[in-house]
Amino acid sequence: MDKLACIVRTLSRTRRKDYENYVVNAVWQRLADPSIGRRDLSRMSDSLGQIGLYPSSGDDFVVQPDLHLPNDCLEQCLLARYDHLFGGTSAYDGTIADIGDVVGGATPSKKRPEYYSHDGIGWITPRDLSNTSDKFIAHGADGITMAGYNSCSVKKLPAGTVLFSSRAPIGYIAIATDEVTTNQGFKSVVPHTEIGTAFVYCFLVCNKDRIADAGSGTTFPEVSGKTMAGIELALPNINLCAKFEEWAAPLLEQQRCLEEENRQLGNLRDTLLPKLMSGEIDVSSVSAE
Repeated sequence: MDKLACIVRTLSRTRRKDYENYVVNAVWQRLADPSIGRRDLSRMSDSLGQIGLYPSSGDDFVVQPDLHLPNDCLEQCLLARYDHLFGGTSAYDGTIADIGDVVGGATPSKKRPEYYSHDGIGWITPRDLSNTSDKFIAHGADGITMAGYNSCSVKKLPAGTVLFSSRAPIGYIAIATDEVTTNQGFKSVVPHTEIGTAFVYCFLVCNKDRIADAGSGTTFPEVSGKTMAGIELALPNINLCAKFEEWAAPLLEQQRCLEEENRQLGNLRDTLLPKLMSGEIDVSSVSAE
């Protein structure tokens, strides 16, 4: 079978999520079947009206999602590609400690207001992730000052770290876009350079229930740093990780940009809507043409 590169395009004006999801899943099911050839995929392309197929000269076919897709569809493309490349291995021969450094967090004393500043070092709590559906984060509701940072065992985490809430509840996941810190409600993973953020993120998303099941505690379950580091996995091929990271980088960046655009639009809406409702801004004379 000829090597293929597949771009999933959403041409439907309705942009219905259920249809887009169907298209993405259909593509991956077809690509996973070695008996499917170019002609079969082209017929599928014609029938769906959504998929374009292009020859590739690489060692493996490359599936490149259209970066104009909505964020949730880009997420499905990312996870589907991860599953295609790494989901076939069931035998565990390593742990999370082999793909990244597990780092906890801490909380500066709340009795010392000088330890906190909204403009300070980004300090993330599970509540910050519960209040948003965003995948990327650089700052929470609170920031900490350098004095607050020096007052406790909190650690700075580099951009690209995958944050994972380890209690109340277990399983909130986000990617740090800047240097951040967290409270003790996280067991974050700083990816090893040869593994990359994309693999670590996808692994945690796909295994968060298994990690949650490993938690312990009488009041509420919690995953300790030792438990998190010891979660078993199938060690990925380093070269495949590099290819996956290169493929995923523009997709992740587009997701980040879409989230930023949504935040800006939300802020604009919150600013303008009250003024429109109160009549402070009058648009009655504005032409619709």
